[in-house]
Amino acid sequence: IVDEHGVVTGILGASLDITERKLAEEKLLENERRFRFMLDAMPQKVFTARPNGEVDYFNPQWTDFTGLTLEEIASSGWTRFLHPEDVEANARGWVQAVETGQAFSLEHRFRRAEDDYRWHLSRALPVRDRDGEIVMWIGASSDIHAFKEAEQVLRDADRMKDEFLATLSHELRTPLTSILGWSHMLLSANLPKAERLIGIESIRNSAKRQSQLIEDVLDISRIVTGKMRLEREPADLAAIVDEAVSTVRPAAEAKRMPLTVSLDRTLGRHFLDPMRIQQIVWNLLTNAIKFSPNGAPIDVSLRGEGSSAVVVISDQGP
Repeated sequence: IVDEHGVVTGILGASLDITERKLAEEKLLENERRFRFMLDAMPQKVFTARPNGEVDYFNPQWTDFTGLTLEEIASSGWTRFLHPEDVEANARGWVQAVETGQAFSLEHRFRRAEDDYRWHLSRALPVRDRDGEIVMWIGASSDIHAFKEAEQVLRDADRMKDEFLATLSHELRTPLTSILGWSHMLLSANLPKAERLIGIESIRNSAKRQSQLIEDVLDISRIVTGKMRLEREPADLAAIVDEAVSTVRPAAEAKRMPLTVSLDRTLGRHFLDPMRIQQIVWNLLTNAIKFSPNGAPIDVSLRGEGSSAVVVISDQGP
């Protein structure tokens, strides 16, 4: 206490009991330590941000994954480890979430320290006080790369299934058209004997072709279920290739494609499945004829290389 002359005449003091406040502060600090410990222990990559969206915390999983320090991660705005194609979408989504107070959710790619990118799902929610004001954001990023790869495999399988069914439908319809056409002509027209024989032969060949297509479909089913069996026996490989060439020669002639065949007939007999080998050669020749331009040559060769026999089919298709 100071008098009018500026002389201290006494001291007046008071003591307030702040035990409850200190206990509350200690409890708050303890809760914060537990909260940070929980975030650090989580397997997900966790982050928190201020109400304005400025990220102020990353758990150690970020440094383990990216190989960057927490300071480098925080100062880069995530651009140092985000895939370049995902930077714009990430920034736009985060700004929109902060401005509207709505949850943030995005699939994007993060680069690992090993320099490969992995897909992640990142989500962040706002934490609000009693008045509804945002006090912080809490978010986590989970690795979903395996899920995305499986998703792509399913999409590819679905596309291949559609392509297979379209091809199968076309291939089954082709011999059927021939069978129906010749059957109609044989029943409704008085054809000369020579033409009737051609029609009957065409029906027979088309029926064999359709039977083979159905067998091919059954083969696919057997392969998928692991029930495919090879019936091996000693067989002349040159004769098998020759027969496959003879089967497709009319199709090659229709497109004016010269077929050059060079077969080493001294290779002798091999222990193999004749039907499967012929199927392989026939499929390769059919594709060569189907996808090569009219008039383009096709070369077929069979030669020995050491203890192996090699069949080569060359064409000018894509």
